[in-house]
Amino acid sequence: MKLVGIEVGKNSHHFCVMDKETGEFNVAPSSFSNNKEGFDFLINSLKPYSKNQF
Repeated sequence: MKLVGIEVGKNSHHFCVMDKETGEFNVAPSSFSNNKEGFDFLINSLKPYSKNQF
């Protein structure tokens, strides 16, 4: 199972994807802007994972 953590800020946000079993990062902590391009980056970073993995 994968875990997604998102820290919400005013102008930017941070997220990571972690494997619950091993504690390893699948997506290293990254930041994205609070705009369309930033959210597109987040969505594209999560696309490799199926909904069943979360």
